[in-house]
Amino acid sequence: APGTYPITPVINDPNKRLLNYNVKLTSGVLEIRPAPLTITANSASRLYSAANPVLTGSIVGLVTPDDIAARYTTSATMKSSVGKYTITPVVSDPGNRLSNYTVNAINGSLEILPAPLAVTANSASRFYGSPNPELTASITGVVNADNIRASYATLATINSLPGNYAISPTIIDPDHRLPNYNVTLNSGMLTVVPAPIITLTDTRVSFGDQELLSASKAVTVTVGNIGTADLIISGLAVEGAGASDFELANKCGKTVAAGSNCTFTVTFTPSTLGKRAIVIRLTDNSGGYPGSDQTINSSGNGVLSYAAYATSTACEAIAFSDNASTDSFDSSRGSYAETKSNKRGDIAVNGNATLSERATVNGAVYSLTPTAGACKGGKPGISVSGRAEATGGYRLLEAPVAFTTPRTVTPGTSDVKAKNDTPLRPGKYSDITVDGRARLILSPGTYDINSLKLSGGGQITVAGEGQVILNIAGIDTDKPLQLSGESMVNPFGNPANFLLRYAGRAQLDLGGQVDSYGVIYAPNAAVKLGGKADWYGALVVKTLESAGSGGLHYDRDLGR
Repeated sequence: APGTYPITPVINDPNKRLLNYNVKLTSGVLEIRPAPLTITANSASRLYSAANPVLTGSIVGLVTPDDIAARYTTSATMKSSVGKYTITPVVSDPGNRLSNYTVNAINGSLEILPAPLAVTANSASRFYGSPNPELTASITGVVNADNIRASYATLATINSLPGNYAISPTIIDPDHRLPNYNVTLNSGMLTVVPAPIITLTDTRVSFGDQELLSASKAVTVTVGNIGTADLIISGLAVEGAGASDFELANKCGKTVAAGSNCTFTVTFTPSTLGKRAIVIRLTDNSGGYPGSDQTINSSGNGVLSYAAYATSTACEAIAFSDNASTDSFDSSRGSYAETKSNKRGDIAVNGNATLSERATVNGAVYSLTPTAGACKGGKPGISVSGRAEATGGYRLLEAPVAFTTPRTVTPGTSDVKAKNDTPLRPGKYSDITVDGRARLILSPGTYDINSLKLSGGGQITVAGEGQVILNIAGIDTDKPLQLSGESMVNPFGNPANFLLRYAGRAQLDLGGQVDSYGVIYAPNAAVKLGGKADWYGALVVKTLESAGSGGLHYDRDLGR
């Protein structure tokens, strides 16, 4: 072991000569010093979050057989941040021999390097005019559950022109862990693809009140394409229960070039009274998506605004004489007796209305030339003589109502002769005769017939809720409609329940003591209301002659 030891001289005198000397023995000192022992920890490196490598080192100066060894430690763990950490040798000396050495322990260094982190923005595409899609990316290399995310942005807006736009990732690092990574940012590409973008000048078209079976003014809807590709129109249609009352005229064709526009028109011709609501559906590729739908809500209300309207432009298009009169009532509020008014019994005429003797219009006379005088060539619009009068005066009809001719119908071949109560379902029939106080009971629906004759107290009644539409063909007859002899049509007080349509030019006779509730639409026919006949509802005719003590009683509910 290290220390000092005496060195003692020992004389060797084989010839016995030492006696000749005066000997002085002086001892020396042997000093044993500790041997140098160098323990060096090897430096190492690893990536952030990786396990520590096996730590090694070297021992120089160890004398055999001393059992001295070393191990190496560091404070760095898998979660340690990037940086350098000391590797310290720790000596193992089970034989307690270390005191024989002068130990020089040299520390090493464990360097933790940044881990690779890649953020790659995913490329995407969209059509011109569409919003940007959700931008996404992949993040690879996040370790230790570090709260590292990314956001993505592009300079492209909804109005950006077609082309390529960079998608740039931005790292979000609320816990400040990013220094532990070697970051690679990979941009993506947003491709804006050319696409059409549709514009419509209207998304709602309201026609308001429109006279029954008259064509409204056409409403024009402009279709624009503010996009960068052709707009392909694959469909333009009307949908809804009242679709047949709305007509479209498509002037757009199939293709609208970018930056161009086109138009289509909508016309409303109410086939029946009451409100209609439909949807106009335009199918296209707006935004680049075939099958894209644009909808326009449209509505209108079929009305009759006058007790009588005559389409003729001649003199005496309407001729009232004797005690003929008009007034009004409201079927929605009660019976004629309960709601009668000496107002709103208005009449209108494209030509001239002639009032004579004691005829009274309890309302206004509407005419294209609303002045009174002797008629010539259909003008002026009013001629009055005797004690006749229009209590509401004379008013301007701003324009002729564009009443349309009813469609031509084909009647059936079977005649119906009702001599007692006879139910009849909707369908096609030939000539119908009702007399002898018989009742023809019609279910709601549409009937196409050739002619109708009621006499001797015969009646037509409507069974149940709903409207009866009676289309008269009038083939090979000069009397397609005859009502006489105390006959009645629809005696239950609601004129809107019974609509009679006739496209021909023969005269329709409403005579005798007829009390009927309904609407007659015969814009090409002459109608004669005579005797004690009373008609409750409204008439659209070519000419109207009313003489006798009967009356025309306008139902105000038809104008709502």
